Amino acid sequence: MRRLNSISRSRALLAALAFCSMTAAPALAASTGSRTLEAREFDRMARVFASHGYDLRKSDGPERMFEGKTDSGVKYIVTFYGGNDGAENLSIQFFAYWDGSKNITLAELNQWNAAKRWVRAYVDDENDLCIAMDVTMLHGVTEDNLADWAGVFEMMAEDFASWYDEAASD
Repeated sequence: MRRLNSISRSRALLAALAFCSMTAAPALAASTGSRTLEAREFDRMARVFASHGYDLRKSDGPERMFEGKTDSGVKYIVTFYGGNDGAENLSIQFFAYWDGSKNITLAELNQWNAAKRWVRAYVDDENDLCIAMDVTMLHGVTEDNLADWAGVFEMMAEDFASWYDEAASD
């Protein structure tokens, strides 16, 4: 009987520990940057980018957007879509461009697009090479997720810049 009580107490302790870990996890996650963020929270987005070390600043122009630069110097912007005057933004777009398309063929650009994820590359109507990445924020994203998307874009922008320099020199 004593052994049974010991087993029952052990099970009760394990159950209590399991319950505590399940209930503490959301609270811990909330304290580590997983609060939901919506695209209309422009100032909060600026703080999130800054706190994660991204060189993204609010634009001085009339449009609500961020201007940024990767570690290797690739300039880019983050713009807002899906709402009137930023009141109901539903998505954001990371965007960079390079003046002129040099010697890049459509076949080479399509090959790059086929080999990559997240970012799409294209030639715009002014014959500039562009890359863009859309992020839906319809139901919000966590602060950490937004920072992750910024990191993905910066990595892809630097990758594209290297590819473009090499392909244009051939």
